[in-house]
Amino acid sequence: MILEHLKEKTKAIHDEVEEDNLTGFIMDGSINQAQYEELLRQNFSVYKAVEDFINARYDNLPDELKPFAGYHKTNALAKDIAGFSNFPLPQPTAITGPRDLGTLVGALYVIEGSMMGGMMMSKKLQSCEKLSHIEAHYFYNTDTKVAAARWKSFKNAVQSYQFTNNDIEKATASAIHIFEHFKKAYKKPTM
Repeated sequence: MILEHLKEKTKAIHDEVEEDNLTGFIMDGSINQAQYEELLRQNFSVYKAVEDFINARYDNLPDELKPFAGYHKTNALAKDIAGFSNFPLPQPTAITGPRDLGTLVGALYVIEGSMMGGMMMSKKLQSCEKLSHIEAHYFYNTDTKVAAARWKSFKNAVQSYQFTNNDIEKATASAIHIFEHFKKAYKKPTM
């Protein structure tokens, strides 16, 4: 129930975020290295902030959700960025908020769900001629089975927990808040 509610209530802002960023250049195959690096840096600034937020509240997560904390996405982005330049990594804007489970589930929902879209990006990257010299993509990797299995595990972990209406509303507010961070990051150059 909570996941369906989150999907429905965040659809509008999710669509706005998807429309207003550099991934469109991946989808049409025209992305160049500078645009790709900028997209990775923008993503790094948000994912690092969200993962910092979640990891600072790790003890508030039930055991079923603890495997989704950590710096998996941030580390992959940093590895991609390191292949381009020695510029320092962008400094994220700290995300503040409560420590309750609903808020954490909302934040996790956004970053775990984003990896489903990342599977599509990874397939499209393979046909981007201006990036053909890049041997490996770590954030937009091509292992769709792993990403799909992780999303299924996340959904099962969330569905194993009983959420109150208050939890669901906090999760929704949190997810919208995180999407707003993505929207802001995609509008601001990081270099």
